[in-house]
Order: sequence, then structure tokens, then C-alpha cells
Amino acid sequence: MIRHISAVVVIVCIPALALANSTGIAGYSGMNQSTCSTCHKYFGNIQGLITGPGYLTPGQKATYTFLLYSYTGTSKIGGLDIAASGGALSVNPTEPSTKMLQQELVHSTPKAASSGMAGFKWSFDWTAPSIKGTYTLFGAGLAANSDGKTSGDITGVAKFLVGVGSCNNNQDCNDNNPCTTDSCNKATNQCVNAPVAGCCLTVADCDDKNPCTTDKCNTLNNQCTHAAVASCCNIDADCADGNVCTKDTCDQSSNSCNHDLIANCCTLTIPCDDGNKCTQDTCNTQTHVCTFLAIPSCCKADADCADNSPCTQDTCNVATGICLNPLISDCCLSDGDCDDKNLCTKDACSQNKCATSPIAGCCTAPADCDDNNPCTTDACVQNKCDYKAVPGCIPPDAGPTPDGAAGDGPASGDGPAGDAAAAGDGTTNGDGAVGGDGAVGGEPTPPAEDDGCCRVTHARDGAGGTILLLLGLLLVGLRRRGR
Repeated sequence: MIRHISAVVVIVCIPALALANSTGIAGYSGMNQSTCSTCHKYFGNIQGLITGPGYLTPGQKATYTFLLYSYTGTSKIGGLDIAASGGALSVNPTEPSTKMLQQELVHSTPKAASSGMAGFKWSFDWTAPSIKGTYTLFGAGLAANSDGKTSGDITGVAKFLVGVGSCNNNQDCNDNNPCTTDSCNKATNQCVNAPVAGCCLTVADCDDKNPCTTDKCNTLNNQCTHAAVASCCNIDADCADGNVCTKDTCDQSSNSCNHDLIANCCTLTIPCDDGNKCTQDTCNTQTHVCTFLAIPSCCKADADCADNSPCTQDTCNVATGICLNPLISDCCLSDGDCDDKNLCTKDACSQNKCATSPIAGCCTAPADCDDNNPCTTDACVQNKCDYKAVPGCIPPDAGPTPDGAAGDGPASGDGPAGDAAAAGDGTTNGDGAVGGDGAVGGEPTPPAEDDGCCRVTHARDGAGGTILLLLGLLLVGLRRRGR
């Protein structure tokens, strides 16, 4: 029987003193009343089953199966011992893990458990003896949990009767296999055991070679089930998800589906969004194609707002996608941009900067034409200054008149000449002398601001000067009469 403790381990069975190891042991098939339970304190019994032809002709060779029908799921490895009451056992070519030992068939290496509750199964061959009669095949198996102990394992035994000779009816051909239809060929008196489609004894019988199904054997009705594995595929068609906007492909190396989105594809539930706020995204639900129309004047960065003008500051409001191009103050592109609406300035644009210079002789109001000359009337005519002399006006810095300077008599006398001199500048000092007491050396004294000399300035001074002149002449005349 099987025994795994790290590598190959030999155990002495007490009281049977039989050896059990991982390379198989004979004498525990049940033919001599000893089975695997002799050494193993089993957790429980399971059904053992031998199937194969129920009738053979003398010397005929046939293939049989030993099955540990089901187990709890804790078993890891299985082993067997098969014996026959007659005839000859031999290794089936499909079972390289078995060998002949002391005319019995045992395992040479343990068999790994299959998934589910299907158990272990071994095939072996038996050749019927030349003497007619009924012979028995004995089988014992162990499903071990491989924990290094003799407890917690499961054992199973089976017997199968084989008739050697010829069959007389269908019952003679019962092969103890629910997955065959057993009948006796009356013409040859040989059994026919035809397999039943879809019937199973173990999960191995249900293998459909499809990685996308979970294969199981229902041991209650011996029927296979093949449950689909979710998201598993064999061909691209297995991956169809009903979405026109995905490319469905099958990765056959992993039998998994890929659903890659198709660029610019859309449906009612899959919108068009290119992540660009400067496009208007729409979906053609007939063709399932997205369109992205550019929104005029929309921007994503300052560079999108360049208007090729050096006189604007180009910026983008990235939150709204709107360009802002405010004018830069004092910036110009042409002379016309520098117009200050003043006809008397020359406006020019140089290197995008305005320069303004006055135009000589140009005016916009009379005040622009003031020449600081009281003897002219200043006017602005058609943006040009016009200067007209005021009649009879003597500039304030012209000095005394020629008559007043020389006088009509002696400079130091008080005669008529002195009066004439007084009349000449409109002043008197009471002695009839010009300029007070007369000038020394015949030089007249320059008149003071308010010394009685008539001084003509602008037109606003004309009336006052005339009155003073008349009063002076009147005083001179009165003085002469008094003499």
C-alpha cells in the first residue's frame, strides 16, 4: 500500500507484519482477506469497483478498470493491489505507473487525485485461463491524505466475477459497468459491452478537451456536466459582448477575452469625449462614429491666442477656453494710432511707441499766439497766428518822446521852453522845470513809472493815458496865464 513520509518510507504493519510503501505492495487485494485497512486506520470506506467484460473465451485477453469511486476531497494520492483467482494479470500500456509484483498488479508510483468527487481509476489487462469456469478478480485501493500518518486515509475494495467459456444470455455478459450496454451475441456466444455515450465513472471520462468548461461526473446518474468557465474563450466569437464599440478577441494562450475600445466609436451609452474643451463632440448613432468639430476662438494655452499684433497681450483663460487680447497702452502700429486730436502736434509711431512734437507757428486758440508785445493784437486764424499792430501804441520800453527829451527852452530855466518840455511829457514839478530841477549836463532824467509821463501800453491803458495828457496840458496853460 501507499506510504509517503518525505521520500520512500517502509512501515511494519502490526500484527500482519506486511510491508507498505510508495512503490506498491502485494498481498493486500482482499483475495487472502487482507486489504489496505490492515495497515491504515481508515477514515472511512469508499466504493471500489471493477468493470470489464463479464464473459471471455478461454485464453481471451481483455482490459478491466479498477475504480475508487468517490472520496471526500482530502485525499491526495492513491494506490492499488489487484489479484485474480486464475488466468494472468498484466500491465496495460496506458498505465505506466503500475507493475507486476508476485503475480499481482500494484502501483509503481502513487496516482495523483483528480478534481471533484470522481476518485481514482486504473486500467489493467487480464487473460482468461484455458479452462472454462468462473473466475474472480480482487481489488483493493487506498486514497491517502499524504500527511505521513496511517490515520485519516480512505480504503475501498471490489470483486468481479468473469465467466470463461461462452455466454447464453445478456445477464451472462454483465460487466458491472453502468456505462456499457451488455449483450450476448448468440451467433458467437460472446459478450458485447457497448459504451453508453455521455456516461462516466470518473471525471476523466468527462474530459471534453475544452479549457473553457469545468468537467464533472455526477456519480448518482453517471452523467457528465460541462459548466462554462466565465470569460474563457477558444475563438474570438466566444468573446462577443454585443458592444459595437469594442474589438473582441480571444487570447488563446490564456483562453481569456480582450475587449479593446474602438477609437472614435460611440453609442447612446458611450459618449464622444476627446477631453478637449475646444471641440464640440457629437455621435452619429447610425455609423457609431464620433466627430469633433473645432470651436472657433477656443484656446487651451496662451499660444492659441496669438493674433500676430505686438500691441496686444495674448492670454488664454484655460477654464473657459476664451482668448483675451487686451491692448498694450502707448503701443502703436502706424502713425494714425498716435493721433492725439491736436492739429498743432506731429504724431508719429516709431518701434511701436508714439512720439508727439509741436508744429511751429500752429495754434488752436489766440492764447497760443501771445508774443508778449502790448502793441500787437494776437489772433489765431486757421491754425496760424496773426499779429496786427495797435495804432498809436508806444511800447513801454521805447523811452521819452524826442520833444520831451530836448525841451523848447533851456534845460535849467523856467520859461516857456520849460513849459513846453513839461507839456511834452505831461508832468510838472511846480517850478516849470522839466524832470524836477532839470538834468545836469543837458541830459534828461528817464521818467519813472508814475512820474506823470504818458505811457501807452495795450488798448486797455489807452483811455487813462489820454486823460492824464489832457490834465497836464490844462495845468500848463493855467500856469502860463497866471504869469
